[in-house]
Amino acid sequence: ENIFVMIKSLARFNYYIDSCASKILFTSKSPLALSYHWNFGDNETSTLKNPIHNYIYQKEYTVTLTVNEGTSCPESTSLNFTSPADGLYTVYVPNSFTPNGDGNNEMFNIVSKMPCDKYVLIIYNRWGEEIFKTDDPLNVGWDGYYNGIESPEGIYVYLLKGTNTQKTGNILLAR
Repeated sequence: ENIFVMIKSLARFNYYIDSCASKILFTSKSPLALSYHWNFGDNETSTLKNPIHNYIYQKEYTVTLTVNEGTSCPESTSLNFTSPADGLYTVYVPNSFTPNGDGNNEMFNIVSKMPCDKYVLIIYNRWGEEIFKTDDPLNVGWDGYYNGIESPEGIYVYLLKGTNTQKTGNILLAR
């Protein structure tokens, strides 16, 4: 007579948040598992041992790992956590600024939730002339000057090129 011994594999996992890419790496810590079923809590699933997942919304999710699903010895574990990702709002570009010396809203700056992304910001006047450019727009903003002279009030065009983003639009300079 044959005797089969099944050793139950405990479902365990941890995760690592890659804030540069807004992705989360899930790692199974179930050494004896033969199959994996991940439920990420956002209607997405995976059968990979160590999946990478990207959440669109920043909110609380329940992640469940089930190992050896469909066998006589499945094991599950769940973890609640808040995803730091927010795919709908990774780069914010304001639509106006007021470099008038009052200490409020003096610089045209972008804000990014992906701090490791590389950006180039270019500002053009209404004649298409490049009047400002920076390779570090998260830290270096436009002060409303061109060649040491105050730029006139009005609408300007920006081009923001990033590793994962490209945006164009208008900004209002109001003094």
